[in-house]
Amino acid sequence: MPRTDFLVLCSDVIYPAGDVNDYADKFYIPYADYADQVYALPGNHDWYDLLHGFLYAFCNTTAPFSVPKPRGVREWIARLLWRRARPADAELLEPLRTASPPWRPDGDKPIQPAPYFAIDTGPLRLVCIDTGVRGSLDAEQGEWLARVSAGPKAKILLTGKPLIVDYKRRPCPIEGTDRTVDDIVRAAEHNYVAAIGGDIHNYQRYPVEVDGRVIQYVVTGGGGAYMHATHGLRPGSAPADLPPGVRFPPEDQIRLYPLRGDSLAFYSRQAVPYLRRLLVSAFVATGLLLTIAALLLFAGMVLAAVVVLIVPVLLLGYLYYARALRVLTIKGPLRDGNLDPDVASAYLAERYGMQPTRPDARRVTVPDDSRRVIELVLPLKQRGLLVKFLSEILDSDQPPFFKQFLRCWVEDDRLIM
Repeated sequence: MPRTDFLVLCSDVIYPAGDVNDYADKFYIPYADYADQVYALPGNHDWYDLLHGFLYAFCNTTAPFSVPKPRGVREWIARLLWRRARPADAELLEPLRTASPPWRPDGDKPIQPAPYFAIDTGPLRLVCIDTGVRGSLDAEQGEWLARVSAGPKAKILLTGKPLIVDYKRRPCPIEGTDRTVDDIVRAAEHNYVAAIGGDIHNYQRYPVEVDGRVIQYVVTGGGGAYMHATHGLRPGSAPADLPPGVRFPPEDQIRLYPLRGDSLAFYSRQAVPYLRRLLVSAFVATGLLLTIAALLLFAGMVLAAVVVLIVPVLLLGYLYYARALRVLTIKGPLRDGNLDPDVASAYLAERYGMQPTRPDARRVTVPDDSRRVIELVLPLKQRGLLVKFLSEILDSDQPPFFKQFLRCWVEDDRLIM
């Protein structure tokens, strides 16, 4: 990558669940060739071991958090089920940490002091917050945020949970107050120019006008795990709860990565074979259950046979509702979901009444067979529990990865990213 002074990881350093010994393969080795300082904000996945691994790696702290005695039934249950922090494997980790620690002991940058902190870089202050598992701030961190946000110096907020994402506001409440993090960011006297967050695995940028000035709300979570789809984000769907004086940007100023057409084409290549395998499994399971039901009927166990029959009936009914049965009609190259990105882009432009971003897609007519495939996979995001976590289910380690890092710098008193 181009030369940078330091790197900040905006949440979920370890995925899918944080553990101190996972840092060997998921942090130290991947970033071993980065020669400068690395800072990080913990995300919900890093909190699954109560920040034990995160604090060991970035704050040089070896003792895990002490957990207070549970109060009430809910806390007892949570304590019983919560992930236990494992001890650090010094034989595994210490050679890696000595060779390439997140901090650079031969430089002038200190070890990260805590999960939330601020960095002064001359013309700009980076304010980095820890939003925990629930996407909120406790009262103590809220007071700290108000203090470091004071003054006219230009600032960028870095957060694990974006304040605007998927065309919705997530203002981040502060415990014990009626204020939110977004209230602090929008206050003119604090002079925030951008709010950058991770968590969602793609890139989104919303230049929001606040009382006549522009604050860039950015999502940059595409540097690690699978990518979240962008083609389900409906253009023009501005948040309904915008505060007074705030104007959401028009669609031609919003940026998404991957582009909607690329997202839909990649999603199709994953979803169509998955649906085909699901159907085969469903038919096999249905045949097996019907055989069991017939044997139960033969044995005179009518009630048990009825109970067994309920499962295949519900399964096939759901597959029909989800339009998954239509996958059997797909033929030719599209049988594997190989949808052309320009065709996907042209379809979405037609559907949403907008011009495709990619010039080649503006000259494309959507073929009928491609249209059938798109209309099969496009509504899946809205079709219940089977596909609620479809991005995770369809996670692939095959290229293209659509990965990205966000590089920012200041030039002639302007923030460029």
